[in-house]
Amino acid sequence: MDSSSFIISLLKEIVAGTNIQLVPAGDNISGGYLLFSSGRKVYFLNSRWDINLQGSAKVVNDKSLTIKYLTEASFSTTKGVLVCSADDIYAYTNNLEFPLVAKPNTGNQGKDVFLVERFEDLDKILKNIFINTDKVRIEEKVIGKHFSFSVFNDEIYSVYEKKPFSSGEVLEDYTDHIDVKVRDYIIRSVQVFGLKLASVDVVCKSELDIAKPKDFVIIEINSAPSFRLYGSYNSKARNNIKKLYKNMIDYLNN
Repeated sequence: MDSSSFIISLLKEIVAGTNIQLVPAGDNISGGYLLFSSGRKVYFLNSRWDINLQGSAKVVNDKSLTIKYLTEASFSTTKGVLVCSADDIYAYTNNLEFPLVAKPNTGNQGKDVFLVERFEDLDKILKNIFINTDKVRIEEKVIGKHFSFSVFNDEIYSVYEKKPFSSGEVLEDYTDHIDVKVRDYIIRSVQVFGLKLASVDVVCKSELDIAKPKDFVIIEINSAPSFRLYGSYNSKARNNIKKLYKNMIDYLNN
């Protein structure tokens, strides 16, 4: 199921039998608006809704700023640097240990994210990334399993293992198997930025069944998460995302 049909079909199910009207944009666009009985219109496009404050969303879209503020708030984060050109690479990376991960400082969905195994490959990789962006984050690769947490209004709705460097390919669902202290840790990371809706990508450095908050390294936070891949994983995952959207719509309607 493509992104447009996934979100529209989910919203149709949620508003059915209510006094909320869904008006899709049409033409295979994953967008439109909801019309509430009060007369208020709430527009959406893809995964973007009027949920988060604009400034907060802008800050977490900047990966280096996100890491800066999380580090200041005593969260475990990746060690890295912000690079504005491919010149003098050694000066940027002499305090980092390979392997490294190089990626645009803004954006998501795994686009232009590269694993750098050795220094000799870094120049070519950076030049390729700089074709589409003006700032690159280079950080040490954290060894462990990659997980994505979806959060809305201080509640976690899904936790799944994802394939590294992918746009969100689901390997396994762990929503019901996360320690409460880990859940609190993830929620507090979102609260640092005052976000209502977010996904938090982390790497867990130990076995999940014994993992503590200190074992989770936060890679990035996304203020406009897409749930299509996870929601298409199975019926249980779809219901988790349906619940998230229903509560989000209730929040917008109040």
